[in-house]
Amino acid sequence: LVVETDPHLHPHRDHLGYERGARGETTVGCRLPRHRRTPGHRLRDDLRRRLDEVAEHESELEGSGVAVQRELRLLVLDGLGWEQLQERRHLAPTLAGMTGRAITTVAPSTTATALTSIATGLTPGEHGLVGYRIDMAGEGLNVLSWRTASGDARRQVEPRRAQPFAPFLGDAVPVVSRAELEGSAFTEAHLRGTRPRGWRASSSLPVVVGELLRAGERFVYAYYDGIDKIAHERGFGEFYDAELRAADRLVADLLDVVPAGAVLIVTADHGQ
Repeated sequence: LVVETDPHLHPHRDHLGYERGARGETTVGCRLPRHRRTPGHRLRDDLRRRLDEVAEHESELEGSGVAVQRELRLLVLDGLGWEQLQERRHLAPTLAGMTGRAITTVAPSTTATALTSIATGLTPGEHGLVGYRIDMAGEGLNVLSWRTASGDARRQVEPRRAQPFAPFLGDAVPVVSRAELEGSAFTEAHLRGTRPRGWRASSSLPVVVGELLRAGERFVYAYYDGIDKIAHERGFGEFYDAELRAADRLVADLLDVVPAGAVLIVTADHGQ
């Protein structure tokens, strides 16, 4: 995770990060009962209470004429691990120049599971999407494509029932991601209730984020999957290095549209 922030806003929260993790594609069928009050649920409840307290305090400050910044941008770079970035800092000067450190992803450290944990704030065992392929209705479900050996599985496995927890504490936040992902079953499972703003070319991502900021949005969630795709198709090497350079330019373009005093957090769902 890499953070660009105003130290006066969050003096104790400017050293964050993520860590590379091994990926797996094991078929898993275990789940926790939905009625249990698990640590993730308690964390969400505590976070909601704290956010309410912060909002109340900020309202008091605004009433006294003190300016308060509450704008946050979260960019997920799929598949960019901390160790990969550290080994190639010279290829990513924008990311390398930001403040950050390594943290640990979820297990299994695969896209479907980790993205759902980022959106819901829950562990894999709590939100239920516990792997790239999981046992659903007696068949192996590919969570990203939402297909089994029998084909499209939307009817057999309803996305909203497979993962019943609302993302982002139930707020309808704008989500800026590849347009092809809009309306997919996996998107419905982990991002339902959000407001999609799709892009066709990666150069459009900062443009769309800029439009949202000018419209007054306080929180924007953006997702870019290029690094993970290249790592899967080409491994490490010349193609991967070129993609990392492109992703770094994307972050630089995002910083150009983020207003002064706002916060941009760049993280990943897993490493390679």
